Amino acid sequence: MYAILKKRALIISSIICLLITWGCSNFLSEDEQLLRIEIYSIECCPLCKQAKEEIPKKLKSEFGDSVVIDIIDVDEKGNHKKYNELINSINNFNEKDKNKFPLINVNKFFVIVGYDYYYDVEIVNDIIRMIKGNHLGKRLEKVRYIERD
Repeated sequence: MYAILKKRALIISSIICLLITWGCSNFLSEDEQLLRIEIYSIECCPLCKQAKEEIPKKLKSEFGDSVVIDIIDVDEKGNHKKYNELINSINNFNEKDKNKFPLINVNKFFVIVGYDYYYDVEIVNDIIRMIKGNHLGKRLEKVRYIERD
């Protein structure tokens, strides 16, 4: 008898947890549920051009309309201040990476400095890992910053 009551209590508590989790996600605004990516670039950078073309394609194919991508040209007035605010918000940001472009900010997750042809796939993989609560891959660890203020 006790075992049956214990099983029922466990099932009921599991259902309640699922309902609470589902309900909380519905209380988030649509804007809070979006995956936000910022690609900081400069005009004279060929890797920036490649990143601006490839990363959005890969992210849109994987995440569809749930991803918003902003391309931020640091050469434009006001954007350098935004760039500096971002890098100043990273606790362990290395000065050698300052003014190294492109810089890809996966908002609320991590920042990648620089670009190579395989980064777009690895960025997608790391986003999926973060969403699932898994450890990030090792491939981008030398160019990735996680700690934020």
